[in-house]
Amino acid sequence: MRFEASLDILQPYGRRFLTKDGRLVTLSRELVEQCEGSGISPSMLSEVIADFNESGSRISSSYLVSMKENQNKCNVTKVIDLWITDAVKSTHVIMTVTGLGSVGELRFVYPEFFGELAKTILSNNVKYDCSSIVMTFPYMFVVFDTFNAFKKVYNNVIEGIVRMNGSSFMFSKTEAKSLIWEVDTPKVDYISNELIPNKMKSLIEGDYS
Repeated sequence: MRFEASLDILQPYGRRFLTKDGRLVTLSRELVEQCEGSGISPSMLSEVIADFNESGSRISSSYLVSMKENQNKCNVTKVIDLWITDAVKSTHVIMTVTGLGSVGELRFVYPEFFGELAKTILSNNVKYDCSSIVMTFPYMFVVFDTFNAFKKVYNNVIEGIVRMNGSSFMFSKTEAKSLIWEVDTPKVDYISNELIPNKMKSLIEGDYS
């Protein structure tokens, strides 16, 4: 699945939007569906994409209102692999959407700088007992950059891989928080150790009895 946005190009696919600055933005059907699923107005996303493409910034952040209330118990950051094409170039970026009640934070970052963004996400979510990074596909660079960022946010990190119920889990833990990824799945959990199921907790702590 490829998520695409084009600027000032007539495309045979997707939905077209005209920005306040007169830019023609076309969003692929898949991207529109992701927007609507998160409660983001596609026309508002078009404005943000046009601004980001014009700015040339390696990381960009915008706050959006009127998002759907997060129905999950955990704070969720969605990660979307996006291609932005204009008349000159096609640019590969990572778009993240984080719901903060009825307000959401929309970020764009070039893949090679995702580690910086992952550190920001983890630092901002320290106050939550439970948060998740959810991808549209299990992107390995997102997983490993997030685990590397965890070691920059916390000291005295213990890492490892355990098996439970036929699945492998990679983890990094401190005394208070843990980062857990079920291998080959599109979600990384960032949670308080108190919320880890007992069986998983005993494996992570090295109690194999």
